[in-house]
Amino acid sequence: YGSLVWWLQQIGYANAGGIDVGRDQIDQGLGLGVRNLEHGDVLTFLRSATGQYDLLVARDLFEHFTKPDTLEALELCHHALRPGGALLLQVPNGESPLAGRIIYGDFTHETAFTQSSIGQVLRAAGFASVECHPVRPVVYGVKSWLRAVAWRVIEAAIVAAILAEVGPVHPIVTQNLLVVARPSPMPRGR
Repeated sequence: YGSLVWWLQQIGYANAGGIDVGRDQIDQGLGLGVRNLEHGDVLTFLRSATGQYDLLVARDLFEHFTKPDTLEALELCHHALRPGGALLLQVPNGESPLAGRIIYGDFTHETAFTQSSIGQVLRAAGFASVECHPVRPVVYGVKSWLRAVAWRVIEAAIVAAILAEVGPVHPIVTQNLLVVARPSPMPRGR
């Protein structure tokens, strides 16, 4: 419904905008007073956006694409970024033992990613730097703090089991991955 766009606008990014194929979500966001929301196809939108953005955020988007569309969309994101820009993604984490909740929780989901597979496809699309992070429970009160603590204990047990089986690795086991990707840095002037 444009909550991220609204928040960015509230903290001073007046040009923040969003696009979604879901007409209902766009209409609800516009009805709530969120500016710069557009109904449309993201691939069509990105084809005309060369070098226009400092940051692109794709939250819960790429799991809906087929593999060929994923590569095309990431290449279009790469071309839409200005020098020094970044792409921020949230995608289902196929490494999580709880991944099925996300992957199969929506019939329109086509794929999930691992740290390795998202890195492969981002590098194939021209990104040079890829960082993956867990998406852990957010603390906003006592109950959420208890959930966050419980998750950290569960997470440690899952990681320990993976380490026992395969040795030294750095698994992320949350249901989603947060990914930051950047194109190659611009060469410095002489």
